Amino acid sequence: MGRRRKWERSASLDPMNHDGRRPPPGFWDSLRQNVVKAETRSLVIALTTLVGMSVVLGWLSVAHLRNEIVLAHRGVETEARVLWVHAGGRRNIPGVDALTVELLDDPSRTTRIEHPPSGMVQGSLLDVVYDPRDPGRATAVDAPLVDAEILFVAVLDVALLLGWALLLRGGVLAELWTRWRVAWAGPGAHPHARPVRALLRRVSREAREGIVKRTVVCFVVVPVAVTGVATSDTLITLDRSRDLQTRGVQAEATVVSSEWWRLGEGWLTVDVAGYEQVTLTQWDGVPGGGEVIDVIVDPHDPSLVARTGAGIWGQPERASAVVAGLGLVTLVTVVPAAVTGLVRRRGAADDGPAPRRAR
Repeated sequence: MGRRRKWERSASLDPMNHDGRRPPPGFWDSLRQNVVKAETRSLVIALTTLVGMSVVLGWLSVAHLRNEIVLAHRGVETEARVLWVHAGGRRNIPGVDALTVELLDDPSRTTRIEHPPSGMVQGSLLDVVYDPRDPGRATAVDAPLVDAEILFVAVLDVALLLGWALLLRGGVLAELWTRWRVAWAGPGAHPHARPVRALLRRVSREAREGIVKRTVVCFVVVPVAVTGVATSDTLITLDRSRDLQTRGVQAEATVVSSEWWRLGEGWLTVDVAGYEQVTLTQWDGVPGGGEVIDVIVDPHDPSLVARTGAGIWGQPERASAVVAGLGLVTLVTVVPAAVTGLVRRRGAADDGPAPRRAR
């Protein structure tokens, strides 16, 4: 250790060693040099992969810890009967099963159990703990502390922390930002050009110089198609919501059954008095079997039913609205830049052969 410090002290005073050799660079210095030499595509792929893994693993880890804390605080223990066994669970991981169980304290409620004890088959009985405010948050009393899925996520969490440490200390973000402001702005652009303008300029240049099919598909066809589908779905939801508000009538419905999933999602099957049996995807509270609830029904379309005060806007409908909004922004920014580049490319191609024909 003393020799190493002595060598570093002498190297700091004189870059060249006594025998004419420079001291070897440290690990982080070598990493930064490799980052500077790396291609932009490789850096972008590494950053995108790390961000995607962070979102997925962060959500899984936080959801697991939150469920354990909530169930320990206000969980209710009851017996349940297994209705279905889902091999591989929600994420099709070998060795991990999930169960759809019927809560015996209210047989009209079914919920999903993740990380169940081994040996469960259809019809088996087991003790479960569920949240009375959200029966979709449930677990088995004898659930293993660590199973294949939990161990897999934990190992990836450790690898993720190591990846972020390498990315931040290696200067990947700073290097990508520098290349964005300089290279992506295009030739002749101001070095401090705004990122949005730089992006649009990059799209236009890609349309003029890149592959035509790729430009048309990525910057024209896909944005228009996705925006069209999302906007159509949002307009249909708005139309149904308006119909329910303008011509809907109050009615009473009897709860037949409810199926609870994670994040408050699920199905609530009710029998509307004087109309028909329908399934709701949005409701408030935790109604039990046989309970009478207030709903709003459209007499012209009895399948259009919503619980009073809940509405018909669920997570899928809100997601479609967000995608539609982002798509409209893309249609007025990215798509015109791509079309402009393609038009200029066509004009340059038409002007090119003219001098050759004159000769």
